[in-house]
Amino acid sequence: MGDIDIRTAFQVLHRDKRWFEAPAAMTSYVYPGCGFGGYCLPKDTLALVSQSIKNGYSPDILKSAIQVNEVIQQFVVREITEKVCPKETIGMLLF
Repeated sequence: MGDIDIRTAFQVLHRDKRWFEAPAAMTSYVYPGCGFGGYCLPKDTLALVSQSIKNGYSPDILKSAIQVNEVIQQFVVREITEKVCPKETIGMLLF
């Protein structure tokens, strides 16, 4: 995003004491990447959206996060394929 130095931004984030220890302990797993994945977070996020809607609330921020998570993966693949020569071999793991 513009002139933001991602590495420096995350170093600053990881210095913030609010992210350390229980219950968050986020400095052990919050790093930039091409979206969120795993076994729980995507399905739990979808379930939270579903339950919210069922209870009469539209969680727009969560719905947007899910949408961005889907789009960012396609963006990363497109960026890589545009920059890699056709004769080069690369591997990608997408969930």
